[in-house]
Amino acid sequence: MKGLRNVLVQGYSQINDQRVYEILSSDLNDIIEFKEEIIKFLGEI
Repeated sequence: MKGLRNVLVQGYSQINDQRVYEILSSDLNDIIEFKEEIIKFLGEI
């Protein structure tokens, strides 16, 4: 996800719409892990 962010935000290369779609529809482990940590944190306060 960090690499995708760099491409989208800083324009390191041409954006390939198909590749972006593939990443966002299948490689969501970072987002899922972040969501779980937020839920865990909120449960502790």
